[in-house]
Amino acid sequence: MDDVPFVKSMQAVNSTIQKMCGIDSHMYNGKLGHHYFVNDLGQIIAQEYGNPRVQPHLSEYPEDSGPELSEAQQGSHWLHEIPNKQMTPMACIGNQDYFIYKPAMLRDGCFCIPFRWFMRRGILYAKCWDLHIVTTDSGSVWQVVTCKGLEVSQDDLLKNFLDLQSDHLHYGYALFSDVLNPRTGEILQWTFTNPAEGNHWWNEHNSFLFMPAGLPWEEIHKEYNIHFLCTSNIAPLLEMLDSVVAQLE
Repeated sequence: MDDVPFVKSMQAVNSTIQKMCGIDSHMYNGKLGHHYFVNDLGQIIAQEYGNPRVQPHLSEYPEDSGPELSEAQQGSHWLHEIPNKQMTPMACIGNQDYFIYKPAMLRDGCFCIPFRWFMRRGILYAKCWDLHIVTTDSGSVWQVVTCKGLEVSQDDLLKNFLDLQSDHLHYGYALFSDVLNPRTGEILQWTFTNPAEGNHWWNEHNSFLFMPAGLPWEEIHKEYNIHFLCTSNIAPLLEMLDSVVAQLE
């Protein structure tokens, strides 16, 4: 029995594993005066992207699938209605990163500013504003035309904003200034409330769990894709939801 670890050794190993892979729980004092804990949403999402069983199935962009509708990313809300600042802000194409609200050069020599990314038939597209040079009394400046119908395929993009800044003298166009700043995107979640049923009033709990909305339906209901956020037998749902929203912000 010499190979049986001591309790202290197991506690030390558990502490190390929790620091590496665990999820922090944050205590909140709700607006109604109740104390409760909420798991760290950002850490859960980070682990999802680091999980080889989950990350390959996640969709970061909405999809234009025409009349077909079988996945969440194909819905009109994700494709058209969610504000741009809440969408994925960047697309990695080749060895270049293209951000929304940053100028880009197309292969035909034209310029545009992507403001929304989406998929169509397996190809990444950007909804863009037109960008061209106009001459004023003070010299040449860039003018943005906020048209709604301009769509650019990933195959049409040639240079991102950083390359444009370094190559502007070579191509003979005016130096770009920061037209707009890139925004931070957020992963979308399905969120559920789950009041636990019990035979006594003190056994009832309000709980929040979520699943990444970017997963296909055959993956989304697997147990390891359902994540616990918080529970309480005294704090009402809306009071706890206030803290979940605070983490998202």
